[in-house]
Amino acid sequence: LSRSKEFLVKEYRSKLLDVGADFGQRWKKEIERIGISMNSSSEKLLEAQSAMKQDRLKKEAEIEAWALSSCWDVKCAAEHYFTLSPPEVISEDGKKDEDTAISVAAPTVEGQDAARCIAELLEFAILRLIRLGELALGEEKVNPIRRATSERPADTLKPWVPWKELRKQSRSKSPERKTSSSEAWTIHLSPHVSSWVRNAFSSSSTYEDTYLELAKAAVYINRRAGRFRFASRLEDHRAEVLISRGEYNLAADVLSNNVGACARDQWNRAHYWRIFRLACCQRVSGDVLAYLETLTQSFNPRLSSVAPKKTASLFQNDLEALITDAAVAEPRWGAFPFLETELSIESETAGKSSQPLPFLRRKLSKYLTYVGDELRFNLNINSHLPRAISVNGIRLYLVTLASYEQVYRRNGTVSEEDAFRILSIDAPITIEPGKNQFSFSWQPMSYNVYVLATVEIQWKEASFFYDSALLRKPLVGLDIQPSEPTQTIELNPLFLIPGHVQNVRLVFHSGSDIITGGAVT
Repeated sequence: LSRSKEFLVKEYRSKLLDVGADFGQRWKKEIERIGISMNSSSEKLLEAQSAMKQDRLKKEAEIEAWALSSCWDVKCAAEHYFTLSPPEVISEDGKKDEDTAISVAAPTVEGQDAARCIAELLEFAILRLIRLGELALGEEKVNPIRRATSERPADTLKPWVPWKELRKQSRSKSPERKTSSSEAWTIHLSPHVSSWVRNAFSSSSTYEDTYLELAKAAVYINRRAGRFRFASRLEDHRAEVLISRGEYNLAADVLSNNVGACARDQWNRAHYWRIFRLACCQRVSGDVLAYLETLTQSFNPRLSSVAPKKTASLFQNDLEALITDAAVAEPRWGAFPFLETELSIESETAGKSSQPLPFLRRKLSKYLTYVGDELRFNLNINSHLPRAISVNGIRLYLVTLASYEQVYRRNGTVSEEDAFRILSIDAPITIEPGKNQFSFSWQPMSYNVYVLATVEIQWKEASFFYDSALLRKPLVGLDIQPSEPTQTIELNPLFLIPGHVQNVRLVFHSGSDIITGGAVT
């Protein structure tokens, strides 16, 4: 494979150099011929130059087509020799998970080296396809791939339409795939060029289809070679071409699988750009639930420093409009980063200890208190939104440790039925940008071990659940012990003889309490 790659590249460069040298010699002879004939006009000179230039471009196109076709042939041939196909990955519902399968590198070093050579050939083939497109369109027209993958895509130059107005437009007319231009391609390839290449230039649509096919193959092979950043870059280009074609659902699928690549490398600006492009696709396609999740992910503490203020403001406008939609009420939304929560406990008598939780592989930080103590739970909420929001309510779920283990082993989702007690703060509640502090009060009247399991924030139709088991923060609990009694009752004698009338002495110690009445039954 390495030798084939080197041969193709050297042969391609050699052929291009030969064409350039031949053009230079012919042009020199033409100048000499015209110079001898003094009667030749400048128009004839320009005509001769144009004809020779067209001939040169035709020869260059044939060389580009030869290189493109050869790269694809090597890739197809290598697939039958090297084990580049990913192993079958079965998802929980019993179906093949292709996305997970193609996201892993080849299992052997030989396979990775082979995939690396093929990946370089495919990227070389992509460059040849783009160059062929430019030769076919001429100098006055723009290659559709270049236009789609430019620094400022065409759809970003249009005014931003608010979410509600966009929904009204989509109800009247659903987004359709853009029709490809029927302009003629000024390229004529020789018959010995493969039909796969010739068919690519029958129209703009088939040309883009060929590019998407090449790019998809290059993404897959780069991942098998362990070159995940190369694959991520090509996925971005694929998504932009799909957006330019009006295929927003397909583009959203590509971007949603690729948006986390920059987050892993902490490339915050590139990460935010991908989230922005994903949001552009989802809002046009009308995917309410996916768009809500993307918007909440955009207000990430890492991204707040790089997010443009205007973009963040537009995103919050759409977010505030989305949460009034009844469609967002059904899902149980998780702990999204636009709001961060942290719990702590205030008590004058509380001690502290820890208890390992094997089923969670974590430790529970327990505060030791007694029945009847006044407890105060402090909830700190850090908002990364640019403006203040008003939420309907905030609730704290207290679950006994025994029930919590059962819930976690079942599905890990705490519901109202699982909670021993739900503490709440009623509306109106305003959460300002930055740090906010709220508190809950509780006086336990029974002893047990409790876990501060979940914080629920109700915002319009949506409810966001911050489960302590899923957060990278200490798990907080309460160890409620029986308190010292303030009143006692003594009964003498302790044992009575059956069948005999006996006197009973009952002594009641009220301590510091004032007793106004009572009854003995």
